[in-house]
Amino acid sequence: MKKRNLKFEEEQYNYGRFYPYWLFRDCKLVVMIVASVVIFSIVSLVATLIGKYQFHIGVDHPLFASILLKEYNDESNSSVPPEGADSDTVESMGNNVVVSADASSDAALASSKAALADEGYPTEFIKVEKVKENCPYYDDPGKIALTTGCTYVEVGEEYFDDALFIGDSRIEGLKDYSGLDNAAFYYSKGLTVYDMMTKKIAKVRGQRVTVNEALKEKQYGKIYVMVGINELGIKTTKEYKKQYAKNLDKIEQLQPNADIFIMGVMHMTRDYTNGNEVYNNTNINDKNVAAASLADGLRRFYIDMNPIVTDKDGFVKKKYTWDGIHLKAEYYPLWVDFLKQHGLPDRGNQ
Repeated sequence: MKKRNLKFEEEQYNYGRFYPYWLFRDCKLVVMIVASVVIFSIVSLVATLIGKYQFHIGVDHPLFASILLKEYNDESNSSVPPEGADSDTVESMGNNVVVSADASSDAALASSKAALADEGYPTEFIKVEKVKENCPYYDDPGKIALTTGCTYVEVGEEYFDDALFIGDSRIEGLKDYSGLDNAAFYYSKGLTVYDMMTKKIAKVRGQRVTVNEALKEKQYGKIYVMVGINELGIKTTKEYKKQYAKNLDKIEQLQPNADIFIMGVMHMTRDYTNGNEVYNNTNINDKNVAAASLADGLRRFYIDMNPIVTDKDGFVKKKYTWDGIHLKAEYYPLWVDFLKQHGLPDRGNQ
């Protein structure tokens, strides 16, 4: 009688019972596919966590809204550097596209895209290493806000015929040295988000009035706001955001047809911020992230001019400023060129 091979019979039974085991053992192709998927998933997860990549919903996919893995590549997403800037002036200008005003077909395309953007362009952020802070006024948000990612057009000075700028001493400098004599400016040294609407900084028919009162007298097409440098040691970022939101709501109520540009607060130099727990760029970034989250890409747009005046570490270049926080007169044109690179297509009063 032939002796039974009990071990062989047991293996055959197990192969039939545990099909996946048999499949992985005898089919190397399946093993390779599964291993590749696992490795790719791990690498993607790690890259996402360290901020190199971000999962992004691509609503403009030709077939359907799909989940794309988007790499923030500064070189491929950088826009045209401003005139007069040296080779190391522009590190990055955000995740936006600048269309030449001379290219009528491109401008028409930009206008079409803007008109079809019913859902707007939510603010996008890139993750950065988070540092624990011991200051009661702010926290390190662990991310940086990017300029609203819609399609912009390059514009001339006439674009600012119906523009209003509101802000502190930095806006005062813009008024004095920008050459934008056709725009209106409401400003005051020391202005904050907490008094920008109620302090008498506007002039109407020769009288000093509040911004609230002035906005009832004249309608503007664009309103640019920059406040935040004087708030670094006043209240918390949460309170800053809450008051900023109230101000924007009021401006929209009084100026229903205006596009509002929330301008990121300009950084400071390394020497000015060195060792200062309150007046530093981390605090500024916390304010900028909060303000940028109020943009919707429909009527509110966040624009950040910091990349054109800062070094690779985010500090304003020393040669650009006379005191560490304000630009020298000869460098305000860099700011103006940035604004001209970020005009919106004419959308009427939609």
